[in-house]
Amino acid sequence: MLRNTFVLPASIAVLLSGAQAATFYAIGPDPNTFVPDQLVAISVSPPSLSTIATLGDGSLGFSGGLTFGPGASLYAIANDSAGASSFYTVQPDATLSLVGAAGGLGFGFNGGLAYDPVNSTFYAAVNDVSGNSSLYSITGGGIAGATGWNLGTGFSGLAFDAADNLFYGIGNDSTGFSTLYDFSLGGPVTSVAGLGFGFGALTYDGAAHVLWAIDPVNNAGSQLFQISTAGTMSPSFTVGDGFAGLAAPQPAQTPEPAGGVGAGLLLIASALKRRKL
Repeated sequence: MLRNTFVLPASIAVLLSGAQAATFYAIGPDPNTFVPDQLVAISVSPPSLSTIATLGDGSLGFSGGLTFGPGASLYAIANDSAGASSFYTVQPDATLSLVGAAGGLGFGFNGGLAYDPVNSTFYAAVNDVSGNSSLYSITGGGIAGATGWNLGTGFSGLAFDAADNLFYGIGNDSTGFSTLYDFSLGGPVTSVAGLGFGFGALTYDGAAHVLWAIDPVNNAGSQLFQISTAGTMSPSFTVGDGFAGLAAPQPAQTPEPAGGVGAGLLLIASALKRRKL
């Protein structure tokens, strides 16, 4: 008797293997000053990097986080030499627009930035002078406010998974060891897995349902890592020195071409219905 087997046509298998965000954006370092102020495009497959332009006049360090927000626009947090944090939109050509007042966020906004489309609110991990991390909200107008949630210590990355309504963050202890955490608004901060040393710049790739991070963040010889939501990780490729931010567009923000992944899934469903025992 024939077994219940089904083999995907090669064309569909290739289609599904490409179902991930095509281009990430990152913040790289100025080659002369090492200040993180370069907007960089990253392709995962095939691996490549392309520096787009300097963000602003080079006087600000964009070390507070990078994320996609409303209208598929990039948003970033920059810190001046005194540590005051400002909120910006970033155009694909690296043109900046200040949101709210310069330095209007406050201080300590260097732990990561994420956008929650469910609540139409940005969230940032803020580190105090003792290294304690807490969660702040940021409105579309650039107004920051404390939520009252303590996250842990030394946060260096924050991301939001809209499919599961979960935040993910990377916290670092006093030795620099990095741990992946998850939490929902109002819920406990739960340890998912230990990652190693020096991880940060976390982003969520909704197309592939995985996380991406850089290690060592803000340091030499940085690598891009893919991390499952369960904490399993694998290195992708070396991106260079001093990377501080990473953002992956979400599926709703990258329109699917006609006959794309959705059509492929319908084709699979149809083929499964027609298969014979």
